[in-house]
Amino acid sequence: MKVKCWAFSAITVLCFSSHVIADTLHFEFEVTETRKDGKPWDGGLGAWVGAADPAPDIYGIIKLISGESCEVVLQKNSFLAQQDCKFTVEINPSDKISIDLLDKDVGVKDDIIFNGTVTLQDNPTVIGYPNNVDRPPNVFLKSIKVVNKSKPPTTDKSKG
Repeated sequence: MKVKCWAFSAITVLCFSSHVIADTLHFEFEVTETRKDGKPWDGGLGAWVGAADPAPDIYGIIKLISGESCEVVLQKNSFLAQQDCKFTVEINPSDKISIDLLDKDVGVKDDIIFNGTVTLQDNPTVIGYPNNVDRPPNVFLKSIKVVNKSKPPTTDKSKG
């Protein structure tokens, strides 16, 4: 990021950045208790006997249609991951966001938790995935919540 500063007196300094934050999105991902095969996310045999934490080690990437991206930093042993992402473009209702979430493993390929695209609707947008056989492939989330911290919450005007 380039920052330009001008000093007008000993006290006043003006700085301008070439990157302006337009919107900040807060993401919450609630992960299912097991992988697609019904086994715990982590711990192998130790998880079955209670010697290891079965929760996933969540990490990933969030991408906007504009090409901007935000890293979901590694969050160990948790079924709930939260991440704030700052973008230089304004995010509007109906914008699509690509999300890839994985469970970090050691010695084996990382498990996919979620791989897909979500569409913003309201602020906040909450997308639930029922725990049944109709769950789409590569979706091992109970829910995704996206809050645009830069905009006020939307309200349902029909409820008056």
